[in-house]
Amino acid sequence: MSNLTKVGVATVGIGTASGAGIAGYLHFSKDDFSNKSQELALDNSNNYEAHLKKQGRSLLPQLSTHWKTLVSKYSSEGDGLLISINGQTIQKNNLQEEQLKSWCSENSSKQFTSAKDDNYQRVSAWCTEPKTIKDLIGKDKVALNDSDPTGTTGGEDEWTEKVNKYKDSQNKDLIKEITQDREGNDIAVQNFNDAGKLRAWCRFSKTKHFKHEEDERYLKYIKWCTK
Repeated sequence: MSNLTKVGVATVGIGTASGAGIAGYLHFSKDDFSNKSQELALDNSNNYEAHLKKQGRSLLPQLSTHWKTLVSKYSSEGDGLLISINGQTIQKNNLQEEQLKSWCSENSSKQFTSAKDDNYQRVSAWCTEPKTIKDLIGKDKVALNDSDPTGTTGGEDEWTEKVNKYKDSQNKDLIKEITQDREGNDIAVQNFNDAGKLRAWCRFSKTKHFKHEEDERYLKYIKWCTK
């Protein structure tokens, strides 16, 4: 074989190897990109927004008029769910609308792990369209008629059953007595001998801001005010 022929064969060999290498690189790059895309899609399917959508809820758009309502709810019902900005806890009466928007934008895309997650609970409470507790009792629950009876209105047997169960309830399920449309400081236990006081608590609680699935008031409303 001549030297020229040898050079030609070597060149072809190198070209073939290079082509195979490039093809292999392109093939790897496509697969890698595909895997990354799948991972991203999987992550997005399990973030806060996706979890909230499963409940029929959504994150609040930046231009929504409901931000003012959420700031007001934060002021009146923010206990236990205060947010922090730059390491500083924002007290109930100090939250500004733009602060809340910024906080929600930074925190609402995190991965959902549990309804007990503190950050998720804050996002659920302060970054979504405002809903009342009664709005979100679930499709399999019906709120009891909490109007005080005038004559024969029916439904008293259901309330009597609730009162009897309340007498045997554990501390975590106890509720506070409502006096003059305000919630007392002392937990009522033996005072609930009639359904009227239980109905009053249900009327008071159903209009409260729904915060998250693990909220104590929400869980107690489900237990004592629905069937």
